[in-house]
Amino acid sequence: MSQSGRLQDVGGVLYYSPNCTRTLNFTGDPFAQEDVNPFQPEKHRPLERPRKPSTNDASNTTNPPKFVQKYPRFGDICEPRLWTPAFGWLAFAPIQYSDPGYPFNRLKRVPLPLILGSPEDFSYRMPENFTQSWAKLESELFGAVTKLKSKFSAAMVLPFLPWAHGYLLTFKNPRSYDRAVGSSRDWFSIWWGALSYLVAHADSKRDAFTLNSYVPQWHVELESEVDTAWIDGIWFSSICDFSFNPNRIGCIVDIVNPKPYQPTVEWFVKHGVPVWYRWGSSEIASADQRLAPPPGTLTGSPERPIGTRKQILLPHLPTTSSSPPPPDPMASKLSNFNAAWAAHCARHQRAHARIMEKETPTERQAREARAANPPVSKVRVYEWCPSESNPDTYERVAAGVKYSRDTLSLYSSKQKKFDSFCREWDCCDLFSGDDDEIDLEEWSPDDLSLPIPTSLRNKIAEAYNLRLDVDVNDGGAILEQSEGTSLSEHEETCPSAYQPLQIARGSSAIATTIVDEEQVQLVSRTDWLVNTLLEEVNSVFGLHYGFVPPLPSTPVPSEDNDKMRRNFCRLLGLTDNELKPNEYFATAHYKSAVQFMTAHSKRKTPHAGSWDLKDDVISPLKHCSRLRDLRITAIPSFDNLELVDSGQSDCVPRYYWFNFASSTKPWKLAVLNALDALFVCRLPPEFKEDEIVLTLVQKGISFRLFFPRSHLQARRYRTPSYSPLPIRPLKHKFTKIDYDSYVNTRTRILSQPHMRAALRRGGIIWRLAIATLGMGDVEKTAVGCSGLLTTRLENCEGEYVDDGLTARELDLICGAYTCIDEDTGSVAIKSWWPLARAYERSDCGENYGRWCCRREQWYIKRLEDIERGVEKFDQPLAFQEWKSAQRGLGPIRHFHNTLQSASHDFIERFLFSRANTS
Repeated sequence: MSQSGRLQDVGGVLYYSPNCTRTLNFTGDPFAQEDVNPFQPEKHRPLERPRKPSTNDASNTTNPPKFVQKYPRFGDICEPRLWTPAFGWLAFAPIQYSDPGYPFNRLKRVPLPLILGSPEDFSYRMPENFTQSWAKLESELFGAVTKLKSKFSAAMVLPFLPWAHGYLLTFKNPRSYDRAVGSSRDWFSIWWGALSYLVAHADSKRDAFTLNSYVPQWHVELESEVDTAWIDGIWFSSICDFSFNPNRIGCIVDIVNPKPYQPTVEWFVKHGVPVWYRWGSSEIASADQRLAPPPGTLTGSPERPIGTRKQILLPHLPTTSSSPPPPDPMASKLSNFNAAWAAHCARHQRAHARIMEKETPTERQAREARAANPPVSKVRVYEWCPSESNPDTYERVAAGVKYSRDTLSLYSSKQKKFDSFCREWDCCDLFSGDDDEIDLEEWSPDDLSLPIPTSLRNKIAEAYNLRLDVDVNDGGAILEQSEGTSLSEHEETCPSAYQPLQIARGSSAIATTIVDEEQVQLVSRTDWLVNTLLEEVNSVFGLHYGFVPPLPSTPVPSEDNDKMRRNFCRLLGLTDNELKPNEYFATAHYKSAVQFMTAHSKRKTPHAGSWDLKDDVISPLKHCSRLRDLRITAIPSFDNLELVDSGQSDCVPRYYWFNFASSTKPWKLAVLNALDALFVCRLPPEFKEDEIVLTLVQKGISFRLFFPRSHLQARRYRTPSYSPLPIRPLKHKFTKIDYDSYVNTRTRILSQPHMRAALRRGGIIWRLAIATLGMGDVEKTAVGCSGLLTTRLENCEGEYVDDGLTARELDLICGAYTCIDEDTGSVAIKSWWPLARAYERSDCGENYGRWCCRREQWYIKRLEDIERGVEKFDQPLAFQEWKSAQRGLGPIRHFHNTLQSASHDFIERFLFSRANTS
């Protein structure tokens, strides 16, 4: 067995776990409680039907019925119990809710209550959109679990549903609302665990061949029960992640007298579920000795009882220990958050200053209007949530655009801030501050057990000088059933808590098209405003390719036809329907530019005085001051496919990086090709480092920001630990529902802390990420929780690092699927968008190294085709299909390849010359 387990003494009995070090806390002997139904540990009276009080019933109007807790709460059953066929599945349930992706994003927080009535007689209930979304998820979970339970003959006793805890009801005080809704939210974890167990149980019935070569049977069964987006959400969530997860409850197994159908210890270990078993004289004598704990692993003491419940400790009372009180975790968390928020604000304030310098009067007016009336729909929203690696630190996590309104409604006005420059919201419960005093008549120590915001919990504890809380079970008056439910008026019997209620169907998401969700205002200009085609040519051809306009006296060879003109406009990045004045095509400027394009596409030298890499222009690029800061460093592992796919190396042979003489930044800017390196050199000399990076990210150009390794915090985890490609049959007809599911998955992927690397990736990955992430945090320090690019830079001490993206992450961002032929088991990869490894190839003629109007038009057109279901244009494509579709024009591919080679040779000659003269 694994050496990562723990042997501990619990009440004089030794328990060993081969895969978990968690301390066991038992309220009783688990072997004596194996037949106890954990969902009804005592005989409770039946749950009464939620109902509106009758206006003719005086007892109801004067003495509203009390809500009495009739069913156990999640905290009552979240300790490991002895495995039995009926309740062994509880081992898969999570101890804490931690699934932020669809469809469980509906449960991220307890929503703020809808307050009804007058100040003298307030009542509280869940807003209708949340009532509907929770009830819909409840119904979906119930349908999925019962479907799989029946299909795979699982001997399970299922629990009651979350509505039994009262989230559909209306209350007379906010404490009762918080307790009921919080308990209901926690109870979803039980059903989450039931579904996770059934997935593992179903997969255990498959042989090695079908396990890897066919669509899982549970996946097929659920297609008739829930939509594909829901199945994809489950597939990608930790429900199907069977790598070890200490957050699951786990179970105890009897290895001497195992129950019928009891899985083996190895089965639990394989599925990442904590498992314990006794290790005493009976086990030593009769159990498989491979289960024996390693020597020296005993912890715990039978003389020291292990507590089972938290108690309130009053600091003014004497304690048994003279040790100083532990540090206040809230103070540490608040301090860490304030530091992270201050750094975030500093980055954005610099971006705001640059935007103000360049915005037009119309853009300023629009920004000021947004600030006065912030939008709440079709807008980026970010939540500051405790980090997975360190709960005392907060990370900025993107919420989906379609859920922007619902996400904002989870926070009070003091807990959200709008950035009118970037058109995005930031939400956090710590924004509310600690200045407001609480009403001691409204809040008591009993309320510390509620799922209230941390800031409010801290103020209650401070007001009463308390350190820990006691779970007190009191109730509040139920006034009526929430409007989101509908029960038959003729239904005489009380609804069973083991059946979902009928609900008024409605979507909690904002009604948006996929174009609404992904369309962003792309800034393609910096301090130049392109008002004419001539200026556009100077901007694109000049900055990116080194074109120099001809002097009036310079003779220019004349060569033009319709094909050249189309190629010219295409290389410029113009769309087919953009205005192209014929007057420009008669100018010497155009003739010089088109000759520049034609010569390079034929691998020839352009005419004299038109290329800044040559000495026959007024200002040769070799005199550029920024060129002196340019360096080259080799990437030794660029051809190592394993390292490239794991995000530990880029697949280009070298970095072109800048060692700015007056740098104030900890990072070093690097680009991946010579054309982009010279583009940076050609930017206006007054541009600071921030402006250079902003220009690169605005144009979708690939770059890296290498930080000294010392800036990288120690990695406590790696994400994503589980990231499979969604599965479809090979002949599956994709629809907009599939695309919506992909957007949910992509949003979840992009919400990880290292995903700023997607913005720095450029190209199609940049475009897919920009609508979710925005541009403001592109300079954030590397976190190293997935791939990590490492390099050594000339005259710089130590290693420099930047976040890398794995091949699997890139594929998921592009919407890849594993498509399986059910007859042969053969597999093909299809994707909504060209995979990075296809789009970033040198033979991808549609990749100009920057994002342009033509690329944006193609992107929006494809979204519209998917939205409308346009035949032959609304389906994911295979790798070779994307490769052919993105091949582009041969002259444009030759043009870019020629300039890349010439630019690299120019830099090499410059560096060689500088080395010889220094």
